Amino acid sequence: MITKAVNKVVQNVTKLACAHIRMGGSATIRGDDKRTDEKQLIHIWNALQTMEASNYSIFIATDAEFVRKRAKSLFKHMLETEGRIVHIDWGAKGAGLVGGYWKVVVDFLVLAKCDILVLTSSGFGIMSSYLNTNASHLYCLTSHALVPCSRYTVNDFYPGPLLAPF
Repeated sequence: MITKAVNKVVQNVTKLACAHIRMGGSATIRGDDKRTDEKQLIHIWNALQTMEASNYSIFIATDAEFVRKRAKSLFKHMLETEGRIVHIDWGAKGAGLVGGYWKVVVDFLVLAKCDILVLTSSGFGIMSSYLNTNASHLYCLTSHALVPCSRYTVNDFYPGPLLAPF
């Protein structure tokens, strides 16, 4: 079923540009540190608009509803998965959890299929980049720019405890 859901998102797509935009600072998650400043998003939006002009379909995975809404307004070839935004490692509560968890898994697997992948400071995005053998281009958001990186150098851009110990 998961494979069908992922394939539904990427069906009929020949070129796929994606971003995982982890904003952090969620009001619903105690101790969730802010990761990305809203002003930094202009770098991602500009890059993705250039890619869309080159006939890429755009996919955004995010932890912030305002980012999802902004992306929908910017991109006519926007792909997405339905469901509530949740964090599987923070013990979400309330309605829509099953759909939210489903969305997390599908988002992760779609990110692992992208031709171009843009990352922010997040273990979720980093792990998807490790699995993504398709990405011809990987970019990491820094405080002032979007810069080329690779799955081998991504931890140089985002040092620290982003990945949970196994």
